[in-house]
Amino acid sequence: MPYESGLELVNEWKNNGSIASFIETSARTGEKVEEVFTTLLSSIDNRNRNQQAVQQENTVKQPQSNSNNKKDCIIS
Repeated sequence: MPYESGLELVNEWKNNGSIASFIETSARTGEKVEEVFTTLLSSIDNRNRNQQAVQQENTVKQPQSNSNNKKDCIIS
């Protein structure tokens, strides 16, 4: 894929709300192939951390009183 076409594609994805990166690599020489995988794994890790933070924020529930007038806080 030509360089300009790659940039256009990434910009199109970004305009549609995606998080995209553009890294020009070479299968022949192996140039920047490792960088692609590092960037991909970093993006996945960051996304997972963000999702976990949102889930933790959403799972904190209000204390409920039980029959002994004790209050419970449920965090899962």
